[in-house]
Amino acid sequence: MLALIQNGRKINYLLWGPSESSPIVEKIGSLDCPELKFSNKKIITELINNIIISTGSHEVSFTICNDDVFFSDLDVPEDISFNDMFRWNQSKYSEYISEKYSVFHYPVGFSDSSYFNIHIRKEIISLLKDVFKEINTNVHSISVGIFSADMACREWYGADRLESYMVLKLSGKGKSYLLDINNNSLNRFIIFKKLKDGIQPLQVLGNHKELDKLINIVNGIVFNKKIPNHPFSKIFIYGNSKKVIDKLVPHSDNYCMLDPFSVLSHSDSLKYDKDKLLQFIESGNSFRGIDV
Repeated sequence: MLALIQNGRKINYLLWGPSESSPIVEKIGSLDCPELKFSNKKIITELINNIIISTGSHEVSFTICNDDVFFSDLDVPEDISFNDMFRWNQSKYSEYISEKYSVFHYPVGFSDSSYFNIHIRKEIISLLKDVFKEINTNVHSISVGIFSADMACREWYGADRLESYMVLKLSGKGKSYLLDINNNSLNRFIIFKKLKDGIQPLQVLGNHKELDKLINIVNGIVFNKKIPNHPFSKIFIYGNSKKVIDKLVPHSDNYCMLDPFSVLSHSDSLKYDKDKLLQFIESGNSFRGIDV
């Protein structure tokens, strides 16, 4: 299986195969990639085809970068149908957004009438379909950034057996992302930015109860301060650079700095830069349903 992970203007790839004990990583790499749009189709097709040829795998998963999608939520009153509410909700956006983006809806755990939405440009979906069809490749799954990392937490670390957990993707200067999972359902999704004296939430979707407590917890993690008591069985942390992660001080055993090679085996011939392993955390959708 070949995992392709878009990260900004890079395509990272990880080739793995099954074994009796755990999946074995056979090859990893990273290549420059232009923006995912039809005007770059020829370059993107050649790029992915070269990766396919070099790895020998036509079974592929793809992870779209967090920054290339946008997120929203939707509350549906009992006396209104989902479709009617969704059409009204779409009308709030500009015509460009409604026409250019496909929307994927997911239920949330804290309410039977609320939904979390991921908006992906139709151009990206059509482009990927065309590229993979042209190079005769079978697409196993398509996911988005931190949600693919969440699958890694479930498949690699057994997070789906926990009562509650957090997935935290940290950035030194750009956007950081947070998933709050309770009983295997999304409770909260937050995009935030790190400032000098604390984090600044840019978007909060889902459960808004006790939001201040959650922000205090994240501030404690990001700035290595005392962290108040929290309800999470485990807090999984990764980032877009090892420099950001190395500054953090794990406060207890229920903090887990994500590292693919702490749970995955790798071939003896594989050469890699340990400082760059963080970029492969978002290959988790490739391992869905695999016993690690």
